Amino acid sequence: MSRQVRIWARWFPELMRFHAPEEALSGMVKHQTPLFVVIYLVTFAVYFGVYFTWLDDHIPRVIRPVLFALGSVICGVLGYALLRKRLRRGLRRELRAEGVMLCIPCGYDLQGNQSGVCPECGKAVEVTV
Repeated sequence: MSRQVRIWARWFPELMRFHAPEEALSGMVKHQTPLFVVIYLVTFAVYFGVYFTWLDDHIPRVIRPVLFALGSVICGVLGYALLRKRLRRGLRRELRAEGVMLCIPCGYDLQGNQSGVCPECGKAVEVTV
């Protein structure tokens, strides 16, 4: 298993359940990178607007570059946080398609569950025998 997969599996543990996690990772990155860029640009545009309409008048000139850089980082983290839940659900759907029984909303392992209800989150799930 590649080092890149091990690193990403810290934030996306579903990667470790795939037969070929490298392929799952490359597919995840390929499909979600444009969405991350859009989210980042939108959050950055909002921050940029706030920065130049309000903050620029109320903060000293010396602090402005630091605050601008900090805002850029915060926008990236916010974009990642908004996208992470969507990515994890997408990975769980792919795992279900491969036959791995997982609850899509919470990721609970449903192997052997016959009740049709996830014991972790209480959502109804389709049970395949």
